[in-house]
This record gives sequence, C-alpha cells and structure tokens, in this order.
Amino acid sequence: MKLSTINPIILTLDGHYSHSRNIEVIDCDRKNGVHIVCLSPHSTHKLQLLRFLFMQPLKTYHAQDLEIWLKKTIQT
Repeated sequence: MKLSTINPIILTLDGHYSHSRNIEVIDCDRKNGVHIVCLSPHSTHKLQLLRFLFMQPLKTYHAQDLEIWLKKTIQT
C-alpha cells in the first residue's frame, strides 16, 4: 500500500546537498506519493516571515504575561 497516493504530501526541504541529492530517498518518496520541493540554498531565513512577524512577538508577550502571573501566584 502506498502511503499517500490518494492524499499526496508536499515535503519542503532547504537546498542542502544532503537533503536534495539522496536518490534513494527521492525514489522512495515518489513511490509513496510524497512530492519534494527544494528551496534555494541559504534562503530559508528569508522565507520564515511568520516566525519573525508573528511567533517571535507572541513568544515575547507570552513570556512577559507568564512572568507577571508567576509573580502574582507566588506572592499569594
């Protein structure tokens, strides 16, 4: 049985040589309905806008709120 021939999977990889030049992995992925998309080398940091625009501020505000909550909880 093929893993995802009905619902194919897209696997996004950075362009590192070890990820994009392994023929055995590529053949196995093709047989199992996995489509590989390789990004240009040294470009993933430019494509991680969600990380910098949303997740980093969320993490900062969450840490601040957690610290306030801990201070209130420990004092009582």
